[in-house]
Amino acid sequence: MPSPSKAIRLDVAGVVAHGALSTVTMLYAASTNAVIDGVVIVSDLETIKRVPPNTVVVLSTHVGSGGWQVSAALRHAWERRASAVIIAQSTYAESVISLAERLDINLMAAEQDPSIIALALAAEIGAVKSLAEVDLAQFARAVTKETTVTTILKTISIRLGGFRLTLEHDGIVLAAAGPAADGGPTVQLELPSAANWGQLKLSASGPKTTELNALDVRTYLEVAVPSIQSVWMAGEINDSAASAPTLALTDVSDCLQVDAQLADKARPNLLAKLGWHSEHSYQAVWIAHPAHQQHSMGRTAILRLLWRKVAARRPLAEVRGGWLSLIPVDESEDPGQLPSRIGEKVSSSLAELGFSVGTSMRQSGVNNLPALAQQARVAADYGIRIAPGTVTSFGDLGMGAVTAYMDDAAISLVAGLTLPALMAAPDREQIIRDTLAFLEHQNSMTLAAKALNIHRNTLQQRINRIRDVGIILDEPEQILPLHLILTVLKRTLQGSTTEQKDPHNGTIHLT
Repeated sequence: MPSPSKAIRLDVAGVVAHGALSTVTMLYAASTNAVIDGVVIVSDLETIKRVPPNTVVVLSTHVGSGGWQVSAALRHAWERRASAVIIAQSTYAESVISLAERLDINLMAAEQDPSIIALALAAEIGAVKSLAEVDLAQFARAVTKETTVTTILKTISIRLGGFRLTLEHDGIVLAAAGPAADGGPTVQLELPSAANWGQLKLSASGPKTTELNALDVRTYLEVAVPSIQSVWMAGEINDSAASAPTLALTDVSDCLQVDAQLADKARPNLLAKLGWHSEHSYQAVWIAHPAHQQHSMGRTAILRLLWRKVAARRPLAEVRGGWLSLIPVDESEDPGQLPSRIGEKVSSSLAELGFSVGTSMRQSGVNNLPALAQQARVAADYGIRIAPGTVTSFGDLGMGAVTAYMDDAAISLVAGLTLPALMAAPDREQIIRDTLAFLEHQNSMTLAAKALNIHRNTLQQRINRIRDVGIILDEPEQILPLHLILTVLKRTLQGSTTEQKDPHNGTIHLT
């Protein structure tokens, strides 16, 4: 489909070739093909000073009777970025043509009365503008029929002839349509602020070969903005309503803890009424933000639009401390597929927002749904301590999830007071890694060396180094606090260096 710049606007070359200006003599053709938005007949030089850009200036016979007046008219027209100047056939001279060449402005001569040419051109411009209004009306009807932001962007992309459309929030792409951008010209439009919205930006990027008319593209974007806003707000209302069963999960346990036997009987019935099915298997997803970051309801709309990239049909509920979704999963599906998909689709965007994601284990039935929500939250809180954007599975953490709620600063202080030699050691990172491997393999030199991918004798030498910095490995009462301290120190080092992320999806791989 043609781009709007070619479909609903006139240009000098086209009108000269087969339009109202086909009878004029081209005295000088500018190096750039100018567009035509209007035409004006000028009877005095002061009028030219007020014409808008992209206007064809037609000099009356009176104004064009003297060479100096034509020269002055050319200069004024150039200053106003006029599309062209038309004069009577008998009033030009070589000096006037030379001036048009220096200014690089279209100059034409009319054999008949210039006012007749102006009237014919005005009629052609009016016809094209009428077509443009019809085209915009059809486009507006088309976008109002769409029900998602993404499909609206697709409609805009098609109408613009293959542009890349993106809706962004602080540089984060929330929705996109069209071919990948290749560095072509771009038009951007800030969307008006509204409740539960951040500052949104709508962008249209054309191919490198596109002759972009920014005004036309901006017009189409402005026409589409109300539809984007209404679809988003309608989606927010629908998502909020659909998230009610998920929202209830965070309160079900508290409501039923008064009587354990009552809870066992009531929970399945209550959850079934909320729409959960005992024959399905589920995984919970929790999105968390750092404790120091104030919770913002406005972020919910942003997150829900991002969430559609992961699970378009599963609502995201805004709950105390974050956002929760319950995903039905097939028994044959690998439990790791969900965190991998989240990492691939949205981890980089969540990292920019400062959020992290936790996923629960997979369980069947409805009795354990509240527990799944808590598993996902614990995993998300653990990921926050590592780095924003991480996707952490509770199944990988196990009881190690307890470290999500330890005070890293306090433990680091204790480490500095009790293990000063370790904290000052230049090879501290290697010592921490080797010690944890040794402890986690029940003090087996062989298994720990294999896990570290080093020779057993090498690990034996490193154990001597571990003891040199004051770490005691043979006092049972010291093993638990030592393991906790080293776990926190390792996490701190991870957060300040590589963060142990998969480069493809941001998923945490625990070692």
